[in-house]
Amino acid sequence: LRSWKQSADRESTLFESREREQFLLGGYFSLAVLITLVSIANALAFRDRNFAVYAVYVAALAVGQLAYLGVGAQHVWDQWLRWNELATFVLPGVSAAAGVWFTQTVTEPARFSRALDLAVWALIAALLSSVALDAVMATRASFLLQISLTSLALVVIVALVAVAWAHDE
Repeated sequence: LRSWKQSADRESTLFESREREQFLLGGYFSLAVLITLVSIANALAFRDRNFAVYAVYVAALAVGQLAYLGVGAQHVWDQWLRWNELATFVLPGVSAAAGVWFTQTVTEPARFSRALDLAVWALIAALLSSVALDAVMATRASFLLQISLTSLALVVIVALVAVAWAHDE
């Protein structure tokens, strides 16, 4: 009897934990959808490119999180087996490229240097190319390339914000 009660308690605790997890994930992804839709509405209403690019970035980030957490494979694209295999590796690179694009759009590095602007576009192209390469022929080297470029993207984002901030003072 004691063993049955302990088992029922563990099952109840697990159920409550999963219920709380699903609630939080639902809130997170609902907020991401709301932000994306509001950004699209603002982009259309104000004809503002920054809002449009931000909508792409938030959507890419949310879809990347769907893949990384396994929620996409479980609930959204459960019938697409090949996409399930690729999504976890493809979407973080796409999100990083979208993040660099958004930062490039907001900070406008071309104001400071045409070479800097071209370097940022080259990084975006390199990120997307590494994602495509890793999708076609997933090797340790292609994965390391994608991770290295994603790390570089984070450094570039911080640098672009710092440059824009320094020039605006």
